[in-house]
Amino acid sequence: MKSFLLSLFLLFAFLPGQAQVRLLAFEGEQLGSGIRISWTIGSGNTCQDLEIQHSADGVNFTQIYLYPGVCGNAGFDQSYNYTHTTPEKNASNYYRINAQTGVISEILSIRFITYGTLGYTLFPQPASGSANMLIDNPNSEKIILELFDLSGKKSGATFETTGGQLLITQPAEGPGMYIFRITRETGDPVTGKIIFL
Repeated sequence: MKSFLLSLFLLFAFLPGQAQVRLLAFEGEQLGSGIRISWTIGSGNTCQDLEIQHSADGVNFTQIYLYPGVCGNAGFDQSYNYTHTTPEKNASNYYRINAQTGVISEILSIRFITYGTLGYTLFPQPASGSANMLIDNPNSEKIILELFDLSGKKSGATFETTGGQLLITQPAEGPGMYIFRITRETGDPVTGKIIFL
């Protein structure tokens, strides 16, 4: 009996155990029409499912992908990725990894921007007092936005940026529909409509 217990003890003492997941890196980026989530787990034998979770508010998370039985490697770190193809558009998207053993990653916040075919997005529309315009401007060109009333008369201030965002305030003429013109250092001007309530 002592020999059996000693053999049983040695068997369990030397079986490879499952350590907790060591998350070494957790990153995300907009990639085309989705958000790619990348992570690296530290070396070791973990063999745990990893649940990729998403939230629109940073509080209430739901599973969007289950990476089954991520075992890692006893000798070296391993990297993985997943692309979320339906993120919230023109909003912040929040992600975390739940290793289902009590290990939950930090929360990533990634803003997903869609610029449309003309290279910008405008919201809210209609606007009350001001509207935001996000502009595809990867080369930090000087961008000028001008407002005109429907008769073509220049109205309100001129807005400029070398970044990717403009806050457009309602002109002194008050509520109504206005035409805007976006001029860049390169390329043709782009026009559109904006409504202030």
